[in-house]
Amino acid sequence: SAQKYFEASLPLYRSIGSQHHIAWTLNSLAGAAWELGDVACTYSYAEEALALHRNSGDPIGLAFSHYYLASVASAKGEDTLAHRHFQESLTLQQQAENRQGMIVSLEGLAGFLQSKDAARAVCFLGAADHARTVFGIPRPPLGLSRYQLELAGARETLGEENFAAAWTRGQAMGLEQTITLALEEASKNS
Repeated sequence: SAQKYFEASLPLYRSIGSQHHIAWTLNSLAGAAWELGDVACTYSYAEEALALHRNSGDPIGLAFSHYYLASVASAKGEDTLAHRHFQESLTLQQQAENRQGMIVSLEGLAGFLQSKDAARAVCFLGAADHARTVFGIPRPPLGLSRYQLELAGARETLGEENFAAAWTRGQAMGLEQTITLALEEASKNS
């Protein structure tokens, strides 16, 4: 698996002191651990990566570290911390104009919001789906089952008509407008 290669490369990067490669390998390991359901390892890898990306000033790496930390906080029920990390991830991805990162961060925020505000979550997912189509960014197979479960849960919560309305609203808003709205709402609630 890819995780084995990341684990094997980490000591090599540490031995040559390549902070950039160490940080990105840690982010990759955090992602692999998250997909395997290992919350503790996800946190450990992402926390170390966050510090390294912060030192190097890499906004995209920093954004992905925040994304994984948000996912961990959400899984632990630490809603305030999760929301803050998702907000930081979205902000950094937007500032870096990284469309793929903006989409991933928006989808993560939507997953976090699903149990709290299903209509807003579906709106965000609709915008992210539209952006994937417009910019030619396919959905990766990793996380697909989680995404499908989130959609099914939201559809059940909202009912088909309300789900479709929220999805359509998100698709019509577009990525930038949706992110701006998400960040404005987050700043009002903090």
